[in-house]
Amino acid sequence: MRKLFLTLLLSLAPICLAGVSAAAAPISLAMAQAECDAGKVESCTALGAMYETGSNTERDVVKAAQIYEKACAQGSAKACGFLGWKYKIGKGVEKDFYKAVQLLEQACNGDDAIGCTLLGSMYFAGKGVSRNSEKGAGFFIKACDMEQAVGCLSLAMYYDDLKQVIPDTKDKRHYYAKACEYGDDIGCVRLGVIYENGDGVEADKDKALQLYRKACADNNTYGCQYAAEMSQ
Repeated sequence: MRKLFLTLLLSLAPICLAGVSAAAAPISLAMAQAECDAGKVESCTALGAMYETGSNTERDVVKAAQIYEKACAQGSAKACGFLGWKYKIGKGVEKDFYKAVQLLEQACNGDDAIGCTLLGSMYFAGKGVSRNSEKGAGFFIKACDMEQAVGCLSLAMYYDDLKQVIPDTKDKRHYYAKACEYGDDIGCVRLGVIYENGDGVEADKDKALQLYRKACADNNTYGCQYAAEMSQ
């Protein structure tokens, strides 16, 4: 029986960085600044992302935080989420879990999927709030419903690794499948392991191999390794 390769210590930094990079709109720094000054909140968020990533300008994580704060105050859920992430890890601001939770709640209430995912992780870890796995799972489910792959993955992994009960009628296989569908290679590998082992389902080696190959195509080392082993 193949063992799962990944522990629960899932880093959420990549999804935040991906979100920030996506927010750095393909416009010039000058235009983003002008539109932000004119009150266009989406451009303020994009401007902050430019300084965060060093896109079209010199990288300045402190200035990025200041711009996110302005955009968040003007109603940008995405900016609130980015700023909450920065307070969570202490990047450009002093680390403050309580402030992070407040900002992530604003983001999630505004239907920002990354904010919901991060907020769920705070409740599971008991950082800035009392530990509450059921409430954390609820935020992961909300993020997953908004097609945030890591929200789906996080929920399934907490179920798998801590044997937490998922507070709805679905099981871990459903959430790994959603994570895989939404483009997360880890979700594909973990779902493949379920089918290879027959964990709660009838074993299906062909389906497992298909999932491993899909993960391998996304450069997942384990997906490539498992696919090669099954093809021998």
